[in-house]
Amino acid sequence: METLFRPTEKQLLAIRLLDDPKVWELLYGGAKGGGKTTLGCLWCFAIANRMIEAYHLKPSKYPLLIGFMGRRRGTDFVRYTLEKWKTIIPSEAYRLKERNQELIIRNTVKYYYGGLDNEELIKKFNSAEMAIAFVDQAEEIESEKLVNELRMSLRLTIDNKPVPHKILWTANPRAGWLKDTFIDQKLPNKVFLRSLWSDNPYLPDQYVTQMEDALRNTPELLKAYRDGSWDIVAGADQIIQEEWVNQAKETKLHLPDRCVIGADIARFGDDQTVIYGLNNSKIVMENIYGKQDLYYTADQIEEMAFKMKTMGLCPSAIGVDTTGMPGVTDILRRKQQVWNFPCKIIEINPIKLMTSGWKAMKEIALPCPEWLKIMDFTLEINNGMLLINQN
Repeated sequence: METLFRPTEKQLLAIRLLDDPKVWELLYGGAKGGGKTTLGCLWCFAIANRMIEAYHLKPSKYPLLIGFMGRRRGTDFVRYTLEKWKTIIPSEAYRLKERNQELIIRNTVKYYYGGLDNEELIKKFNSAEMAIAFVDQAEEIESEKLVNELRMSLRLTIDNKPVPHKILWTANPRAGWLKDTFIDQKLPNKVFLRSLWSDNPYLPDQYVTQMEDALRNTPELLKAYRDGSWDIVAGADQIIQEEWVNQAKETKLHLPDRCVIGADIARFGDDQTVIYGLNNSKIVMENIYGKQDLYYTADQIEEMAFKMKTMGLCPSAIGVDTTGMPGVTDILRRKQQVWNFPCKIIEINPIKLMTSGWKAMKEIALPCPEWLKIMDFTLEINNGMLLINQN
């Protein structure tokens, strides 16, 4: 039975890949407007018709379960993916049993549909025997553990004859298990095919221009949604170029050494005060104890500073987290007047990081470009929430 939509060349390529016996799972992902949801609907409909013909299945009061179609949230599947299905699949070819969340094709085979947020649906996977699955906008799924039950349900046979078992994931770029599995690891049976807006001839002429205007202040998002780039660390709410992370992993500290002391002061109940003396990133001294008064903590920090000086590791800065416990830095600054070595006393407090404390921290930052990039982020208090914005 014909659909109401002619597949694009890229969608036909994706279907050919899914027909390859060596391919178990396909990630079709990248730019917005690449026809990802449409591909999933076309493929599920085509597979249903193919199985009906190949295995000579007949209409039945109890249609054969062959697969699952869904998203992270069931409401999103119904609102978006299922609506797309209705626009491209002939209405006479299927019917919905909304109460059971079943999509029945030619009264012969059926799909479960819905969201992976539905515990009752997940329980069905434990006993279900299916052949295929289509998960739309799979980047919304935070953990691969959530889909393992789905994977393990792909064990359908028909009249003791083997049935190809496949999963189609569609997604916009986002780091996580999808990127690790399909792009970074390059497993032979799990294939990635990039989708781009330029693959879709059905988009309106102004589609990309509107996207570029909407995302003109977020170049990382534009790179992901227009160009299909997966070189990002998280989703739309937090984006850092992956190359920064990789470069940071390879960064080697070099002379001159930086020696500092960091202190996190106990505030409540069983909290512990932690004081570390560091030579670059190596801890050379530590002092951990239960809650004490401010003067005791200032004395402990001063004692550690002089001990490090005698070790040839004179601290150039002391940073104290004073959130909820101000006063230690004031005591240290008074003590510092008789010290025989220079040392910056830095009060670390989210509200005060906007001013001198943050500036001083940048001045004594370790000689690492990636560290300085992170230090260039500023903090903004908005409606009681701590937000991070890049200058």
